[in-house]
Amino acid sequence: MGLTQIRGSQVQDGTVQRVDLDVSTVGQAVIRKLLAGAGLSLASDGADAGTGDVTLSAPNSANWDSAYTDRMKWDGGSASLVPGTARTSLGANALGSNIFTMANNSLGVAAYMEISSLNTPVLKTAANMLAALGGEPALGNPSANGYVLSSTTAGVRSWITPPAGTMTFTGDVTGSGTGTVNLQIAANAVTAAEIAANTIGASEMNNAQDMLMAAAQSIRVADAGNNVLNVLRISHNYTGTPTVNAEGVALSFEGKSDTTVDRTLAQIKAQWSVVADATRTSYLDLGTVASGILSTAMRLWGSNGVSVNNTTDPGAGWVNASAGFKVGNVQIGLDDLLASATNDNAATGDIGQVIEATASSVAMTNSVYKNICQITLTPGDWELGGFGYSLNASGCTNRIFCVSDVSANLPSDNMYAQIQISAVGVGLDCGTRRVSIAANQTWYLVSFAAFGAGTCTSNGWIHARRVR
Repeated sequence: MGLTQIRGSQVQDGTVQRVDLDVSTVGQAVIRKLLAGAGLSLASDGADAGTGDVTLSAPNSANWDSAYTDRMKWDGGSASLVPGTARTSLGANALGSNIFTMANNSLGVAAYMEISSLNTPVLKTAANMLAALGGEPALGNPSANGYVLSSTTAGVRSWITPPAGTMTFTGDVTGSGTGTVNLQIAANAVTAAEIAANTIGASEMNNAQDMLMAAAQSIRVADAGNNVLNVLRISHNYTGTPTVNAEGVALSFEGKSDTTVDRTLAQIKAQWSVVADATRTSYLDLGTVASGILSTAMRLWGSNGVSVNNTTDPGAGWVNASAGFKVGNVQIGLDDLLASATNDNAATGDIGQVIEATASSVAMTNSVYKNICQITLTPGDWELGGFGYSLNASGCTNRIFCVSDVSANLPSDNMYAQIQISAVGVGLDCGTRRVSIAANQTWYLVSFAAFGAGTCTSNGWIHARRVR
């Protein structure tokens, strides 16, 4: 655009004023007046603000200079930058900071990061990482068919050739492949000759064959724990519908008689007495042989009862013997209980158990019932009694002793011993009574004395014996 030419005299004499300046025509607009914008300060020496010699300045320029300097710290260099402070400002935690400052991979191979419990990252090779995770190096396939896996107590595993001679299998064995032993296991085709020669170790055997074993051999499962169940499991895989007393599993013991023929010695047999699965109940028989006949000698019932020489369930906790019981080969009945032959005491809960208490010189109060001693009886059938003796200076006219179920008072049935006599010392037997209880109960030896001047004391004992 062309120059705007204004003579000084025109401005001075007012011929050209501010309003005469063109600010709206494109290509001819000029500056009319300077105004201070936001964040700027303006100084001028003209009659109006923004006229004359005008100076524009930016406040806080020192702060802007500092901001620019800090911005230049992030140009990729480390000059004047504090890395730790910067990471904290970015919100890094201990693990993040450790990962940020960890060294580059110097292992020469692909590395994997392991983070410790202290949030320290460490680079490891694949093998070291596998070991840290408890894994084992890949063993790969054997170099030839038929190799078996061997392991040492240190956990070193390798493929080895099968050992020569007898092979022993423990645990469950699954057959596959083309090997002779594998085929025999998979097909369950076991011959007597193979068993006798110890050439088979199947977990299941054809029930048409006998297992021939050398003397003193055993079947055992090695286990470090002491809670092994089903060490030897014998199952009768009956394919039909089971019936009561028919679906059974037995372990039979045999030995040669004088005919040199194997005969049954004894048998342990388990069968169902209830076959419905929801309420299935079993029993276990112990059978013995008498005069060539195998019969049940003892049966353990599902009810937890036991029958001897019979097959009647007596119920939980009962023993049902068809003939009776003997001690020292002498038959005893329910009334033939052995007595003690020395000066001992019956055990707690046994027939003959004694609970007793004594007391002496218990000071009495005139005409007041008082406990002399007491005992607590446990549930059962007891014979209870007591004896009391009263001693006074003089003037005692009425004395009462009793065993009472009420503390410091007469018993609830008013059964007591009383004497009205003026004497210094008097003893009374309280008699005996039956106490049959289902819960603990306390009984007291209670004394009563009516006297005038002087003192009165009572002595006595209370005694109970379990009778049944």
